Formats: sequence, C-alpha cells, structure tokens
Amino acid sequence: MRADKIIHSPKPFLDNQYMVLLETESVSIPRQFSTQYSVYIGDNTKRIFQAKTLPIFIKTKLAMIKSIPKEEWNAFNDEIFMEIDCYIMSKFTRKNPEFKHIGWCVSDSIYVIIMSEEELSELKGIRIDTREKSQSKSKTNS
Repeated sequence: MRADKIIHSPKPFLDNQYMVLLETESVSIPRQFSTQYSVYIGDNTKRIFQAKTLPIFIKTKLAMIKSIPKEEWNAFNDEIFMEIDCYIMSKFTRKNPEFKHIGWCVSDSIYVIIMSEEELSELKGIRIDTREKSQSKSKTNS
C-alpha cells in the first residue's frame, strides 16, 4: 500500500469512534535506527511521531496489538493491498474479537488503531472541553 493512496483514514466506526491508520518505518538518525510512526488523521494530513513523542493512548493500544502474533491477525504478508482492505475488521479480528475496540495488525508496517473522537481531535490539535459538555447537560436536566 502506498502512503499517497491513503484517503479514507480516519474512517468512522461505531459510536464516535474512528479507524485510524498507523504506519511504522525504520528511519536512520545519527548513529542509530529509530522507529517512526505516521498517523493518518484526515484531510490529507499525517502526524509523524518518534517513540518518545507517540501519545500514550496510541502506545498502549499498539503494545496490546503487537502482543499477539502476526499470524493470529490474518495479516497481509506483503505490502500489496488497498487501503480499504485495512478496515475489514472481521478479517483481522476473527481470532481476537475483543480487539474490535482497540485495533489490529494489517501487515508488518500497517496497523489500524481505534480512536475516540476526543483522541482523534487531540491529534488534530482540537481541544474538546468535556466540562463544557457536562455543564450544558446539567443545565438541561435541571
């Protein structure tokens, strides 16, 4: 799959959740190799992180996904597939259905991470004040 062909991420999924593509690749930095994480957040935009800067909610979900052998994900063995193939949840979570709200492994370098609207907004740099939502809800209930 070519990164310039990614147009659907983030793809809406269930209530206020999104399937977001994450691509990993090794990059050379002075005197060492490091993993770079590209997260496709929409509007032809991707955020690039290093291991130290990857948000904790992504680190946690990715660690859980990587704890399961690639074979159990029914992942692709090569990088020749279409982006839309990545979102067929039942293909990848057949042996691990509890991961449908966490994410799955698509190939050696591509993962789908399930994110809430708030997590995705954080990556886009949009701040959602949950106190404001609860305050307005309280006013309507009184």
